Amino acid sequence: MADLKPNRRYGHLYAIVRYETDADPNAPIDLRVTVKKVVTDRNHAAQEVARLNELNKEKGSYYFCQVTRLEELPVQAQAVPSVGTGKMGSVESSR
Repeated sequence: MADLKPNRRYGHLYAIVRYETDADPNAPIDLRVTVKKVVTDRNHAAQEVARLNELNKEKGSYYFCQVTRLEELPVQAQAVPSVGTGKMGSVESSR
């Protein structure tokens, strides 16, 4: 995995991806590639990829890690009707 410079705007995540090596070559790519899980620690991701490849080496699956980023979008609160009043109430955001 290549070293990445920290980005002030985004945190890095590490997607553990499974590729089905024995799938029908005519099968759509979304049936051959699956994001198994996403973790926040690079070393854990590398260890998990090695563990999964060892565990599944004869099952037609190949695991690898793909670096991605987390884009946290602001929570948008919308007014909802208050029960029984017909008036719009306010909603507090948890962020």
